[in-house]
Amino acid sequence: GLHKRSNKKVALKIYLKEKMKDLQRKKSVRREIKLMKRLEHPHIAKLYEAIETETQVILILEYVGGGSTHGFLKSKPNRQMEECEARKIFAQLVSALSYLHQKSIAHRDIKLENVMLDHRGNVKLIDFGFST
Repeated sequence: GLHKRSNKKVALKIYLKEKMKDLQRKKSVRREIKLMKRLEHPHIAKLYEAIETETQVILILEYVGGGSTHGFLKSKPNRQMEECEARKIFAQLVSALSYLHQKSIAHRDIKLENVMLDHRGNVKLIDFGFST
């Protein structure tokens, strides 16, 4: 999406309410929003706003344009990155996880698809749907 006032790209995560009939699923979405509102870290994608309509819950998130580490790894010869690249990604991911743990938050879904890279190759952790 595009934020009109700032002219900045944003990511939209849209939950359809018809698929959130299960009480546990509703709690999970509410928890994701509540947790993400507390987070302010350079290696965690920022939640700008959550909007609820009659049919949807929409999370407006920081746009991370570099793709996932999964895609990054697939683009590499033999699907292997250089040690210096891996070291940078690992250090930034550990920094984000340490920050979360200091706030007593467990992400619970760390995988290549949830570790995004911005346009400078810096880590942005996403998807707090399973977090506690």
